[in-house]
Amino acid sequence: MVAAIAIDARYGNNPISGIGRYTLNLLSGMMQGEMQHELTVFVSRAADLPVYITQSGLCEAVVVPGNPHNPWDQRFLHAELYRRRIDLLHTPDAFAPLLWREGKIVVTIHDIIPLVCRRSFHSGYKARLAPLWRFWLKLQCRRADAIITVSRQSEADLKRHLAVPAEKVHVVLNGVEPMKTPTAEQREEIRSRLGLTGRTILYVGRRDPTKNLGLLVKAFSILRSHSSYDVKLVLAGRPDERYREAEEEAARLNVTGSVIHTGHLDDGALAALYCEADVFVFPSIYEGFGLPLLEASGFGIPVIASDIPVFSEVLGDAGILVDPNAPHAWADAIESVLNEPALAAMLAQKGLLRAGQMTASRQASATVQLYNRFLNTNSEG
Repeated sequence: MVAAIAIDARYGNNPISGIGRYTLNLLSGMMQGEMQHELTVFVSRAADLPVYITQSGLCEAVVVPGNPHNPWDQRFLHAELYRRRIDLLHTPDAFAPLLWREGKIVVTIHDIIPLVCRRSFHSGYKARLAPLWRFWLKLQCRRADAIITVSRQSEADLKRHLAVPAEKVHVVLNGVEPMKTPTAEQREEIRSRLGLTGRTILYVGRRDPTKNLGLLVKAFSILRSHSSYDVKLVLAGRPDERYREAEEEAARLNVTGSVIHTGHLDDGALAALYCEADVFVFPSIYEGFGLPLLEASGFGIPVIASDIPVFSEVLGDAGILVDPNAPHAWADAIESVLNEPALAAMLAQKGLLRAGQMTASRQASATVQLYNRFLNTNSEG
């Protein structure tokens, strides 16, 4: 049976965010497999999808107006679902159309951080809206025929905080699509732009309190206090004026000049920066998954991450795990990687192997198999 499947890819693309990256990786993986169904991809703009997807001949990109996070604007999505007689809709964020009943709905819920870590956001909007977000998520979980989540940690959180039935939740670990290898010119440009003249410690991600960047700056300051080499801490990603813990801690510790904030980077610049890094650090106190860990591993960069359950799940033994509350331990771990080439090489090799296991095609295959189960087909993704 050939079914009409749609993926709502209107989330996190301008600029690309974690959910946007998840969706692109999923679609890239599908392009590498045998998609036996008719696939429609809903986008906000035609330019939101890479050419290799739109010109693959394996899917049709359809522009749907409106804000995908606005329930009122879901009327535009409804119209396309009815017009195209979609059998199954997959929304990579928890904003599925609640009133559409003509087909199956699969929703990906990556994490429920505002509910699990509400205290971390203090009086911010995520804390204020937590009760409303809980109510909305419960509606989404009730309407969805299946819920995909990206780790055992997130699965446990959904069951605990939202009482989602176990049979409705399906864990599909994220995969990563290798970034294009940067040219020598791109690497030189990023070095020159950021003033990278020595060793580079790299973080990639958001600035939310759960990212624990204050601890990272403390660890960096400790490292600099007992090392003589030129080293920079590079924080890549969009700035967020609501969360300035890294800037404030750097000013307090007098290391502002050695902490570099890149702002948003396109994929070419980000790939070049990964290639220039000596060590990748990810000190979060909580994550649903942690996709940058696999991105860094795919470039052969030694990885140091927080010792939390989800990172053990993502990395296996392909990284050093450190207490997220211990800045001195972080400084020691970073210094070990910078000073011990054999350790760095071992971590790099293990990381490459791990990234090779966690592929976008594996993620896509598992996702399509789930579609098939709910479409009552025997075809394989």
